[in-house]
Amino acid sequence: MTNNGTKNSYFQILLWGLYLILFPFQFFPPGSPQVADSLMVFGVFSIFLKKWTLNNYIKSSSYFVIYSILVGLIYSLIYFDIEFLKLPINYFYCLLSLIFVSQIAHHPRFISLSILAIFTSLVIQLYVLKVIGFNEEQFRFILYFNNPNQLGLWALTCLVFVSFLIQTYRKSIFTIFLLISSLFLSIFYISLSISQAAIISAGLIIAILVVIFFRLKWIYTVLPLIVLLFYLFINDIKNSEIKFLINIENRINNEVNEDDGDNGLEGRNYTRLMNYPEYLLWGSGEGRIDRFGKDGLEIHSTYANILFSYGVVGLVFILLPILNFIKRKPLVLSLFLSAYLVFTLVHNTIRWPLFWIIPYLMYVIPSSRFEINKDENV
Repeated sequence: MTNNGTKNSYFQILLWGLYLILFPFQFFPPGSPQVADSLMVFGVFSIFLKKWTLNNYIKSSSYFVIYSILVGLIYSLIYFDIEFLKLPINYFYCLLSLIFVSQIAHHPRFISLSILAIFTSLVIQLYVLKVIGFNEEQFRFILYFNNPNQLGLWALTCLVFVSFLIQTYRKSIFTIFLLISSLFLSIFYISLSISQAAIISAGLIIAILVVIFFRLKWIYTVLPLIVLLFYLFINDIKNSEIKFLINIENRINNEVNEDDGDNGLEGRNYTRLMNYPEYLLWGSGEGRIDRFGKDGLEIHSTYANILFSYGVVGLVFILLPILNFIKRKPLVLSLFLSAYLVFTLVHNTIRWPLFWIIPYLMYVIPSSRFEINKDENV
């Protein structure tokens, strides 16, 4: 590699690290470009400065993006409304972001910098929480996200990637410290969001980790220390008086015993699949939602919304990378991914570049305990 190529690679990794750190600062409305996106755009442009290749995972991801643009274009011509192209263009941006990360994922410093950037981002949000004010009476927190579910998704994304790295990338005591600290901070932010889906997904991920850890000898040394530190923390802040923990219990109880109108098939607009079956083959496009009712709300589910908006064809295309993952990766990694995707059953997540990138990294980074992945074309 030439000196210019080396400098370019380090510059790209720096952009990626800064993107992770700034990602939680979502100052603008949902669907709008955020501060971190400006860095990602520079990263995307940088990949055109040299030759790059696409593996099968990315190629399969591109099929959905191409199809979504085709559907959006057709409906834009039918309704004379370019709104139908807004989200397909967003998916194209997510794909370009994925391609950018794929070109630097095998750099020797990529994983270590990613771990440091995630840890830094999580710690910075503690300061943000201090500045905003930790109000125990507050029901749900959002920090600088647009809503609590975004906070939950971000923390869950950090959690699944950190959990993956904990059992695949333990090169030093310092790395283990960063990963374990990031694990607990991610769980903390999920608790603050009180997102039901995030809590359930996190519970499944933690359960998988526990099963893995009990197969490791060093857990018998680390676990007592973690329990002791956790006990001291709880004793210091008087857990019984922290009202946001009570809010978590109340929210879960309310959802179990009552219907707040946002849950169930009708509350999340799943019934649209049954009321408008004519769109299930090719899709209805993403736009002009007023065609399907006065509420003007989309289906609150990633894959159900894909099915309705882009039909069975679009759903098959979006599932191809996941099927590729399950086919080629060890069972434990597929379980991690499945636990993460539980969140998508009740929320739209596909519009975040991180939702495209993190599963890919779990796919392409060799998991030393299970495999040696040297095939760039898998």
